[in-house]
Amino acid sequence: ITGLSNPCDDYDGFRILIGGSVVDTTSGCSGGSSGNMTASGLNPGETYSISAEAYTNDWYGAGSGSWTTDPPSTPTGLSVDSITDSSISWDWNSVSGADYYEWVLSGGASGSDTTSSSSMEFPLADPDTEYCLKVRACGPDACSGYTSNVCGTTDYEPVDPPSAPHIIEASATESSIYVEWEPSTAGDNPIEGYFVRIYEDCPPYGSACVE
Repeated sequence: ITGLSNPCDDYDGFRILIGGSVVDTTSGCSGGSSGNMTASGLNPGETYSISAEAYTNDWYGAGSGSWTTDPPSTPTGLSVDSITDSSISWDWNSVSGADYYEWVLSGGASGSDTTSSSSMEFPLADPDTEYCLKVRACGPDACSGYTSNVCGTTDYEPVDPPSAPHIIEASATESSIYVEWEPSTAGDNPIEGYFVRIYEDCPPYGSACVE
């Protein structure tokens, strides 16, 4: 409480108000031209309108202003939680007093968003791609610093292709070529169709040539 010439001699008490509500009062004074009081139990990273008043027969305003408490601490323990060929997720230790977390994703994709949970999953990842994440904890009006990037690489799952068709008959006329083959054996995915290519010269690895 500043701005009072002799607060200990001229005033009987003091109080702090936050948002118009009294949060602390005292009748003590340590002498000199200023004093101090502490308002505790506030939320991290939040802006408060604070005023101090002195009392002698009535309350007199001695100063006011807006202050923002220190932001929540930076999250710890950020690590990759799980990886597949199409998704990657991270988690971290929750921070006391944090209202939410902001994250930034980089690598094969980039973006940023908020989450109220202490984890984040990116479900649209490409296989065999590195992704990095950093996070920070936020109160209503202020955020902590970001963590360092923590990276992980999605799995690579090679696809087993279908077997090559086996041609069992091929014949030609003046204007057409007829080809018949045994069906291929499907690999990891069902067979949706076949491509037939016609070469002027037989390829060295072709299954059949007709004249």
